[in-house]
Amino acid sequence: MPGKDKLLDVPVEVLSLASDPPLILSGRVTCRDDETCDVLLDEPEHSFAEGMNVIVDAGETTDLRVVGTIGLVQNNLIHVESRTLVRRDKRIFPRTYGGIRLRYLVVPEAAVPAWLEHGKAPEGTWVEPDPFMDFSGSGLKFEGQEDCKAEDVLLLELRIPPSEEAFRASARVVRLFPIPPEEAGERDPDQPISTHQIAVHFEILPPQAVEALMAFTLRVQDALI
Repeated sequence: MPGKDKLLDVPVEVLSLASDPPLILSGRVTCRDDETCDVLLDEPEHSFAEGMNVIVDAGETTDLRVVGTIGLVQNNLIHVESRTLVRRDKRIFPRTYGGIRLRYLVVPEAAVPAWLEHGKAPEGTWVEPDPFMDFSGSGLKFEGQEDCKAEDVLLLELRIPPSEEAFRASARVVRLFPIPPEEAGERDPDQPISTHQIAVHFEILPPQAVEALMAFTLRVQDALI
């Protein structure tokens, strides 16, 4: 992989965003070949384990980040099996498109804990937008009608491919973008016409959902290569 030779015995941070709380530790990385990086962590005590998805971030030292999986842990030395390289000018969770099955409900903020902890939601109409949407680890952007407004709190239920598991989360509406009629394109005559693009920011997203989004992002990236 081009640029991999820049990650030789340089300071890095290792991040596991799917952990609760997220793990972020410093160390030094050496990439011996195109598939494996060895990171010597500064802290002898840590919670990294085999099978974790991690990001090795060299910050300003190089313009690349390694995204991969921990294959082996030996004391404070971890072996990361590289899956892809992400340019530094992109976010750790690059925004991409994919099919995420979503339904959401506009609620008072006080309704969020009962939903996250027990799956209980107040009476209301759940909305299910078209699954093809713009997503990242920080939020979603999808097409729909003007059934919410900026700053509204949403209860979310997400199904992230390839799993059928339903994840409960909460989000806040960031902005609605009107869709010009000339850009509407073909629509299913049996479905309501989408009038807006709706951008939402995750407020509470469980670690398992973060893990699923991260894995789905890598699957989409691999398919585009």
